[in-house]
Amino acid sequence: MTALRGHSGTASVAKVQMGQYQYRIKIGHKGKTVVISRSKVLFAYGRVPLTNICNDQNHNSKISMSDDDGCQTQTVQVNGTIFVYLISDFPQAPPNFDQDITFGTNTSCRTITLNFSMDNNAQSTDTAHVQVVQTAADPQSKSVGAGQIGNAFFKLDGGPWDLNLSATSDEEYVNGYLSCYSAGGIR
Repeated sequence: MTALRGHSGTASVAKVQMGQYQYRIKIGHKGKTVVISRSKVLFAYGRVPLTNICNDQNHNSKISMSDDDGCQTQTVQVNGTIFVYLISDFPQAPPNFDQDITFGTNTSCRTITLNFSMDNNAQSTDTAHVQVVQTAADPQSKSVGAGQIGNAFFKLDGGPWDLNLSATSDEEYVNGYLSCYSAGGIR
């Protein structure tokens, strides 16, 4: 509990861990409660690695991956950089996409940040694409050229979502994290 000094002002409370919390504001005077607010919900978001989502397919039938092994941390060279990835795919060429992750239930996550690329075997004209498709929002897409590591930041609407990949002619690699109020991303 935090007390205000005087009749008005602001106060900060201690930081809470990732989760969903109920809170109320209580106003007292001379040891007696004068007013208590209605209960409100506080969502405390934290960083959730993509591995928590794609490896959860073993525990939740509403989450699936195109690769039965889930996410496996590996590396690939992209120009002069070692890129650590969790998902690899030889996806279809644009405008088609492979569904690599299907999150078929409501999510506690509000954003997803992805890093993606192709390896050094890609031709200079090749491109890799990531796309997030949701139930209540338009698809969001991002592309990157050969020899580059792309970064994509997508907002999530709280409903089910799919992570789709597409590349012109080479293997595509993806890593990332989400901002959620539950460690498994499930609401």
